[in-house]
Amino acid sequence: MIEAARLHWQRRARCVVLDTDFQHGQNFIGLWQAFRKDPARCERLHVMAMLPAALTRGQLLGTNQPAQTSPLRLLLADAWPGLTPGLHMLSFDSGQVQLLLCNGSAERNLSELVAQVDVFFVHGHSAADSPRLAKALARLAADDAVLVAAVMSAAVSAAMPAAMPAVIATGEQEAPANSPASAFKTALASQGFVAEKTDSNADTFTARFAPRFSPKRAAARVHQKPSTTRHAVIVGAGLAGSSAAWALAQ
Repeated sequence: MIEAARLHWQRRARCVVLDTDFQHGQNFIGLWQAFRKDPARCERLHVMAMLPAALTRGQLLGTNQPAQTSPLRLLLADAWPGLTPGLHMLSFDSGQVQLLLCNGSAERNLSELVAQVDVFFVHGHSAADSPRLAKALARLAADDAVLVAAVMSAAVSAAMPAAMPAVIATGEQEAPANSPASAFKTALASQGFVAEKTDSNADTFTARFAPRFSPKRAAARVHQKPSTTRHAVIVGAGLAGSSAAWALAQ
C-alpha cells in the first residue's frame, strides 16, 4: 500500500487514501513516515480510515513504554479523540497530513463518504461482503485509482476468531475459485476494477480502477482544479457549524 500511495503522491498535488480497517494505526503511521521521508511528496496526504470498534488511547499505544514507542505513534496518541460514533478529523504536520477516522459501521460510513480516492487498502472483510464493498469502493474511486487487497484465506478465516486480524503468508499461487480473494476479485471486476498482480498465497493482490464506461459522478465528487480563492457559507453557529468551519479551514 505504501508503494502504491507513494507513486500517486509523486504525480499529484494531493493523495487520498482509504483504509477499510484502521486496526491499531500501523498502516497510517507507515504512510505518514514514508510521506515525511519522500522529497517528491505531494502537498497534502488525506487518509480516511474505517474504525469499526472504538479504540482507546491506551490500546493505540499498546504495552510499550514511551521510549519504545515511535514518535509518530506518540503524536497520534496525543491527538486521539474521544471516539463517539461518526467522523473525527485529525491534522498533523501543519495540515499536510490529515486523518479522517470513521468510527462505527464501515458499511454505513462508506455509503456516506464523499471523496475521490486514489489508493484503497482493503483487508479483513468476508466473501459475503464482497459485492457491497466493491460497489461502495467503485463509487469513491478516482480515475486510475489503485486498490491493494489483503483478503483472509478461506481456511484462515474459518479457523480464526472474528476479532483477530488476518495474517498474510508469503509466496505466490492462484486463489481457489471459491476463496474469499477470488470472490472479491469477481465483485471488483463487475465494478470496473482490473486485477493486476497476485502475491502472498493469492490472498493479496493489486487492482486498478479502469471501467469500460465513464462513471457518472455527483457534482460534489468531481475534482476541481485548485483555485487561489475559495469561499464557503456555513449556516449555523453551534458545535456542528463550528466544527465544519474548522475542518474547512484546515
